[in-house]
Amino acid sequence: MKKMLALIKTPTVISVKDLYSPVPADQLPPGTKLGIRGVPIGVTRVSSVLGKDASGSNVDGQLFYRGVEFRDVVRQCMGLPMAYERVSELLLTGVMGDMARSGYSRAFPPEKAHGMALTVLEVMSGSSDIMATLAAAMTVISGFSPQISDFESNYVVGRTLISAFPVYVVKAMTGQTLYPLENESTAEYFLRAVRPQTQATPQEIAAFDLCLVALAEHGGGNNSTFTVRSAASVQSKLPTAIANGIGSLAGPLHGGANGFVTTMMNELSGMDNQAIETRLREKLGRKEKLYGFGHAVYTVSDPRAVELQQVAKNLANHLGVQADFESYLQVAQIVPQLLKAEKGKDFPANVDFWSAFIFKHLGIAPEHCPAIFAMSRVTGWVCHYLEEIHSKNPIIRPSYKLPVDTAVRN
Repeated sequence: MKKMLALIKTPTVISVKDLYSPVPADQLPPGTKLGIRGVPIGVTRVSSVLGKDASGSNVDGQLFYRGVEFRDVVRQCMGLPMAYERVSELLLTGVMGDMARSGYSRAFPPEKAHGMALTVLEVMSGSSDIMATLAAAMTVISGFSPQISDFESNYVVGRTLISAFPVYVVKAMTGQTLYPLENESTAEYFLRAVRPQTQATPQEIAAFDLCLVALAEHGGGNNSTFTVRSAASVQSKLPTAIANGIGSLAGPLHGGANGFVTTMMNELSGMDNQAIETRLREKLGRKEKLYGFGHAVYTVSDPRAVELQQVAKNLANHLGVQADFESYLQVAQIVPQLLKAEKGKDFPANVDFWSAFIFKHLGIAPEHCPAIFAMSRVTGWVCHYLEEIHSKNPIIRPSYKLPVDTAVRN
C-alpha cells in the first residue's frame, strides 16, 4: 500500500490544516452512509481499522496510521528513541517525526490553567479513581481557557495537552510534580517518575514506548474517540472533550481490560495446561468475561497484539521471566479454542492481553493501566477533535427508534 509519510514535507500549522479539511463528496469511500442530516458517517483521515476484505470475508486485522500500516509504523520506530513522539507527529502532521534529541521540546498549557490542574490533582491525590482525577484536571484547564473555534489555536492547545498529559498522570499516580528532562522521551520520563528506585533499562523503555505507540490511536468509532468527536461537534472546548474521552475510557469494558487480564493471569499462575483449561471453562460456565480476547472489528488477529507479542517475548528474555511469557502464550492459545467452541467465531488475543504482560513486568499496577491508556490515546483524541471541529459538520446525532414491541400510547 502506498505510504503517506511524504504528505507534508515541512509541517506547519497552516500546511497541517489541510490534513483535517472536510472530505469532498467525490473522495468518500464506497458504501459511505449519510446521517439524518446528510453528513457522511464514519469517515476519517486519521486512521483506518479493518477486519474484512472487499468481499466481506474475515481476514487478519489491519490498522493504518495516516495511511501507514501499523506493522510498518513499528518497523520504522524499532530501535529508535522517542517512538511514541515520532508516531504522535505522524498522527498530528502526516509525517513520521525525526526526533533529533537536540531539537525536541515540549509546551504546556498557560501557567494559570496548568497550575490549577496540578492543584486539583494534588487535592484528589487520595482518590481511588485515577481517571476521575485526570478528567477533573482537564475540566479545570477548560475552565481557565477561552472558547476558541479557529483551527490554528485549537491545534496549539492540542499539542500542549499531549505534552502535559504524562505530567498529570504521574502527579495522579505518585502525588509528585515531576517534569521530563530535556529531550527525555515520554517512556523514559514515565518509568523514571513512577519507579524512582529502579532505573529503567533501554529494553524496558523500548517495550513501554511501543506499548504507547500501539495505544495511541484506533479509529473514530471506538467509544472514547467517538465521545470526543461528539463533544467537538457541539464545539465544546478541547480540554472538555478530552475529559469526556477520559470518562469513556474509564469504563472497565474499554480502558480497564488490560488490568483485568493481569488479575486473571495472576489467578492462573502456577497451573498446568489442564488446570488452566479447567479454570477457564468454569469461568465461561459462570458467564464471566475473559478479558484480552476478541474485538469488534478484528476477527482473525489484532495487528497490535501481533507486534506486542514479540515485544513481550523480547522483554521476557531480557528480564528472565520466560516462564511467565510461556504461561501467557498458553492462555493465548487455549482461550480462542474454548471461545470458538462455545460461540462459533474467532476471539484472537487483542492488544490488552499482551500490553498487560508488558505493564506487569514493568511494575505497573492494574489499576493504573487505564491512565496509561489515556496518556497514549490523547494524541488520537486531539487529532479526531481537530478533524471534527474543522469539518464544521452539524451536531453528531445518532437516530434512536422505538422497538416494534413498544406500544405508542395516546
